[in-house]
Amino acid sequence: MDIGCGTGAFTAALQHEGWKVEGIDAAQAMVSQARSKNLNCSKGDILNGLDHPDASFDLVTAAYVAHGLRQDDRLALFREARRLSASTVLFHDYTDDTRFLTSIVERLEGGDYFNFIRTVQEELRSVFRNLEVIRVGKQAAWYICSK
Repeated sequence: MDIGCGTGAFTAALQHEGWKVEGIDAAQAMVSQARSKNLNCSKGDILNGLDHPDASFDLVTAAYVAHGLRQDDRLALFREARRLSASTVLFHDYTDDTRFLTSIVERLEGGDYFNFIRTVQEELRSVFRNLEVIRVGKQAAWYICSK
């Protein structure tokens, strides 16, 4: 499952690698664009819980979703991703290595980026049994979580 699939870029990349992927996004316009690319995407709000049984997916992913949510919503995202996953959840998101331009953009967007970069590892450890952090760019990491 690709949470916050947007127009389907990550969903398509996973599908291209042979994964059977279902994307979910709260924005119908994004879902429509993803579907126009023949991707299996649907509208849904992860914060309200999804209509899938526990452990429905081998892998649950969310790319650049968590940092934009307030802490309570992030924790709801983490818990629902954990519930949906049979074993592994991969969050691709920012590290605490800030950049001037990113900081300006994130301040203008009004999300919770600045709190996220300080507390994400602690928050993830409060929900998941194991956490591995792999830096994949100057400001990006994979937060690999397991139940």
